Amino acid sequence: YCTTSVFKQLAFNYHGLCHHNFFTQIKGLIREVEVTPAEVAGQLMKSKNAHIALQCLFDFLLEKKIQHKGEEES
Repeated sequence: YCTTSVFKQLAFNYHGLCHHNFFTQIKGLIREVEVTPAEVAGQLMKSKNAHIALQCLFDFLLEKKIQHKGEEES
């Protein structure tokens, strides 16, 4: 699964980013949910605009977290 260091490398590779306001929230979610590097890359490729791409990734990870919590409660 994807780690925070792999996420940072992908963000740099796709958008040239080393830091962004979303990084802290995204890294926290990556520690909580199981997501593959391919899934992260797919979200980062959704837009050439780095902010939009990171928003897509954040939303995707948040949805995975919500789905996982729902499965645990069932």
